[in-house]
Amino acid sequence: MITAVANAGILGTAMLFEACPRAALTTYAAYLAALSSPIDSFLEDHILASDFFRIRDEGGAEIGFYAMRKDGLLTQFHLIGPARRHGQRLFAEVVARGVTAAFVPTCDECFLSHALDVCSDVKKQAYFFADPGGPLVPGRGDAAPVYAPAREAEGAEIRAVCGDFLEPLERRVSEGQIFVGRVGREIVGLGIVEHSRLTMGRASIGMFTAPAWRQRGIATRTLQHLMALCRGRGWHANAGCWYYNHNSKRSLEAAGMVTTTRLLRLEFAAPA
Repeated sequence: MITAVANAGILGTAMLFEACPRAALTTYAAYLAALSSPIDSFLEDHILASDFFRIRDEGGAEIGFYAMRKDGLLTQFHLIGPARRHGQRLFAEVVARGVTAAFVPTCDECFLSHALDVCSDVKKQAYFFADPGGPLVPGRGDAAPVYAPAREAEGAEIRAVCGDFLEPLERRVSEGQIFVGRVGREIVGLGIVEHSRLTMGRASIGMFTAPAWRQRGIATRTLQHLMALCRGRGWHANAGCWYYNHNSKRSLEAAGMVTTTRLLRLEFAAPA
């Protein structure tokens, strides 16, 4: 379906919105190149659950795109080159198409700037971290787990430790995403590595520490194991945590990861 942007004649150019698969967007590579730092798998999941719309100029050329979930959460907005002079008007038209909120990473200047212009509220959602490279910080704590890829037979034992935190567990185990850390025979920590579905050579890492083993350096050691694993495979590791999860933030920092990016949830008031 193609729809013309209302009041397009004001600036002398008719813009068109057109539903399309993400893979068909010719400007998507420009969006990825414009990010000042990586995003994590949490945001990727929301992006990939969205419907994508190409933005064309009156000559038919693709000048950008946006992505929105069916519940009204806007997950992407991007314009290229001279078309950015129409950015505020086009973003207002996108919001008018049923947007109620947006997930906006601060590393996406185009999206962030336009969303801040018209949002009614800003909420802090998450920190995004990245491995800065260099020597890994030595692990701390009184235990040194041994890590190994999870096996299908360990499923019940893993769930007994972390509940549904790693679901869908069977798929993740079969894809080699899950790593089990043990001290002796006891599971003390679990790690996950999710290869980016948007950016080649990147992976998001995460961890879960068995409750009885918390505050003993297990989380930091788990993250460092995953960082080393990613480096060995030639992947750049990144991670995220809820903005108010102070323990996870401290663990990521202790592991040597750094954060310069925040994920914001911006709310948009309903039209009067």
